[in-house]
Amino acid sequence: MGNCFVSKAKGKTEKQSTVDGENDAQNENNQNKDQQNKEAEEFKKAPKTDVSETPQKDLGGQANPNENKKKEEYPKEDPEEKKNIENQRSSLKEFQGLQNNGIQLKVDDKDESSMNHMSNRQIDTYDLESRMDSEQYRLRKRFGNKKVKKVRAETVDDKIVISEKITQRQRQMTPADQQFIIKSLGKHFVFSLLNEVNRDKVIGKMFYCENSEEYIFKQGDAASTYFIIEKGECFVEINGEVKKKLNMGDAFGELALLYGAPRSASVKADGICGLWGIDRSTFRKAVEEIVRTEFEENRNFIEKVKFFTTMTTAQKDAITNVLITQVFKKGDCIVNEGDMASSYYIIKKGKVGIFQGNNEKPIRTMGPEDSFGEQALYENSKRGATVKALDDEVRCIALGRDTIQKVLGDKIQVVMYNNVMRWAFEKNNILARFTKIQIEKIINASSQIQYKKGDLIFKKEQPCKKLIFVLESCLVNKSNQKKVVDKGHAFGEQWLFEQNKNKVLDDDLIMEDKGLLGEISHEQLVECIGGPIEAILKKNLQSHEVRYMKKYDASSNSKYAELKLEEMIYIKKLGFGQFGSVYLVKNKHDSQFYALKVIQKAQVIQQNLEKHLIQEKKVLEVAQFPFMMKFIKTFKDNQNVYFLLEYVKGMELFDVIREIGLLNTYDSQFYIASLLLNIEYLHTNSIIYRDIKPENIIIDYKGYMKLIDMGTAKFLKGSSGKTFTIIGTPHYMAPEILTGAGYTYSVDLWSIGICLYEFMCGGVPFAEDVEDPYEIYEDIIHKNLDFPSFLKDKLAKNIMNQLLNKQPQLRLGGSFAALKANQWFTTFDWDKLIDRELKAPYIPPKDKLISDQEIMKMENAAKSVIQEIKVNLNFIDSKINTNLNTIRLSKEMQNTIKIKLKTLNGIEISEEVNQSINSKKLTDFLTSTNLFGKQLQKQNKTIGKNKYKIQQHHIYIHINNRQIDKSNLNFIYSQFINNKQINQYKHKPSPSKNNTQNTHQPNNSLTNYLSIKKYFR
Repeated sequence: MGNCFVSKAKGKTEKQSTVDGENDAQNENNQNKDQQNKEAEEFKKAPKTDVSETPQKDLGGQANPNENKKKEEYPKEDPEEKKNIENQRSSLKEFQGLQNNGIQLKVDDKDESSMNHMSNRQIDTYDLESRMDSEQYRLRKRFGNKKVKKVRAETVDDKIVISEKITQRQRQMTPADQQFIIKSLGKHFVFSLLNEVNRDKVIGKMFYCENSEEYIFKQGDAASTYFIIEKGECFVEINGEVKKKLNMGDAFGELALLYGAPRSASVKADGICGLWGIDRSTFRKAVEEIVRTEFEENRNFIEKVKFFTTMTTAQKDAITNVLITQVFKKGDCIVNEGDMASSYYIIKKGKVGIFQGNNEKPIRTMGPEDSFGEQALYENSKRGATVKALDDEVRCIALGRDTIQKVLGDKIQVVMYNNVMRWAFEKNNILARFTKIQIEKIINASSQIQYKKGDLIFKKEQPCKKLIFVLESCLVNKSNQKKVVDKGHAFGEQWLFEQNKNKVLDDDLIMEDKGLLGEISHEQLVECIGGPIEAILKKNLQSHEVRYMKKYDASSNSKYAELKLEEMIYIKKLGFGQFGSVYLVKNKHDSQFYALKVIQKAQVIQQNLEKHLIQEKKVLEVAQFPFMMKFIKTFKDNQNVYFLLEYVKGMELFDVIREIGLLNTYDSQFYIASLLLNIEYLHTNSIIYRDIKPENIIIDYKGYMKLIDMGTAKFLKGSSGKTFTIIGTPHYMAPEILTGAGYTYSVDLWSIGICLYEFMCGGVPFAEDVEDPYEIYEDIIHKNLDFPSFLKDKLAKNIMNQLLNKQPQLRLGGSFAALKANQWFTTFDWDKLIDRELKAPYIPPKDKLISDQEIMKMENAAKSVIQEIKVNLNFIDSKINTNLNTIRLSKEMQNTIKIKLKTLNGIEISEEVNQSINSKKLTDFLTSTNLFGKQLQKQNKTIGKNKYKIQQHHIYIHINNRQIDKSNLNFIYSQFINNKQINQYKHKPSPSKNNTQNTHQPNNSLTNYLSIKKYFR
């Protein structure tokens, strides 16, 4: 077995793993809550002896790089792509001209094999002449090394905390107040998905208040509340400079409803202002309660309605999400005779009457679970009768034709008949052995044909040459009318086998009544599955669907049961995680390498994240898939929990795509297909990932993908199948996450769509040049998807449009099999991908990976990783003062402190301080010293303050000539970074070329919160 570990390019730290503080208990039943509480209490007890947790099954390591490689091949090119490639080769000089303008691929950094591979790469299927300017711009952006920070989850507590300087006043909300608030909200995206009834419920939770101080909040303060000004004026200030004036009806603090990032600006009141406000905890609880209750009621209700019986569970869930509840009073007309029909109605409560012509009495009545207007979903037609409410209150669920077409597609009946065909495959012993992708291809190639009663379908004494699916009616023998094929079943599969193809029928088969059949010839079917049925069914036994796409089975996890922490040899410190460090280690008995993630219990307990650390472990246990970083097992002792993980030797995809430049079709297919397989596996096991982006993907030394960092993943359970936490990386977040009304698995497909766009177009599709999260969110929610002119691949555009559909239900296309059968993947071999038999787009050069010599040197030292960890942890006493939220220096510490930073333009600034700090909090020392402001002011005279952006990894704190482990400073970050001297010289990003300066620039709502990681990552 070769080295199968996690490491990034040489000189980089391991990507942080985020433990989310999400209110998962709301998604679990009481039994699960009790179990989690029990586990969390056990976690806090911290037994003194190391305890091994459940080991994981080994799915096989990667082969040694020196072993003979399997034969690799590209998929077949279609004629259109081949033609485009030839056209581009004639324009090669233009492409080289782009390289000469500072956009060269760094082939000089590659080893010989990588250089040879790059020289043989296909040129992208684009028209280079037409795209030169835009490609040059996008490639320059691509070669930037800036990474977008994620929004971290937080727990919604029962306790309401208001951080702003306000005083609540007792005041009953009047109808006039409500209309004022509605008008002020306008089309604010946070409220956009709530209907009028639910919006009014949320507005009813708002309170009236006045500012208690001049500043309602200051830049860097904790954020908790959204405000609407009813009277008075306020001013928005950034770094002491007034940026905007707010008047009556204006709102501010909107991002506080989504997450608790520090304020990016100050709001100063001009005298006493009257405000309507709602805090984040109240808002999110109200929205969650509304969405969950409505979903559960409607979902249970449609199960009883006949119209939905042929739909899949996923389709029913999707429809439930778009149903609209309408309330009518006695005598109200629900629909009028002669009007154009566009909606289908299901009665939820009360009775209605059906009236025709001038009749004053109804010709019939209908009650709960009855429905009317079904034809409106299929075609344009006029209402044949008037429907009126007969009871004092009638509640109906309405489903419009436009809405259901957005959810299921344009042809509703075809979708429903396709469902019947899928069931026919499942019920047939032979057809059920096809892969899901093959089934989708057969269904897509089939025709749906109407027949009359008595029509001849199969002739006596003739062989059967087609496969049929009975969608309506049934097939009977002509001689005795005996039923042969019932609705929802298939016929003709036996004749697919060579030994049966000449057998003849004993009787004519005819339609019993008027009906509908799905049909496909045997020749077409063989083309869909890729060969004769005998060979294909045998091959299907080794399909990736059979081998990997199953529910996780924990019964086989035994291989690593005997591994012990004390047997691990320290090799190298890879980097810093959120609550500790990550080490490269080796088992001294079997020579296997691992990544050991050290998590400090004290910090986890301090932030009440025990349950979420347990959840991360449970997700890792299930995430046993070839294209995911393997979880091996856990250890624990008094101070720490240890995650033992696979070590993946490779580079981040973030860096790889900057080496490649714009990806061609095959390269994009390779990476997107790998992502889809990962997400299919996770979703099959009820896990939602929520942070797909190039930084969370490692390309191993053979060029294949490993998905890392399960810190944002969670099990998605509960009757509503939704979660509500605002989490992810802004540019990659789906619109439904941002609205706060709940989301499901489809957010991962959106993120994959963003990645595909980034691969082929050179940048993200929404808010590419924007850093302000509010502007990013507005762009994602309101902007349409546009493509650069140089992208000519129509099939790629189609699948991007599908994945980036604002309607979450349409992204999957019905199933992962349907998505994998998309035309863009027509020539792609999924089984060869998972068997690692395809040619990888990029092989990380050896000089960008940890060298074998470096590893061998540390192996020979045979230093225990436990001892190395203790050295780091003993340097600063990790006892936490729970009242002060800080770390105190150990009494044994000396008193020499040296702080050094490096600015963006390379200037190093350092200062050494000698004073007694044995009992002084480190936080107080760092925030009280004017070191950074003082030194930057000196340099500002000659260079200018805009160049003083402090780089990542370039603040160092030394005590007694030893650098402090930055992972021990988590609890001083916020106070330290919010120091005015540092904020004063923070780099101000230039406004986007498409946007004028606004309230949120230069310090956006996430800046202070996320700069914590920026300075001490």
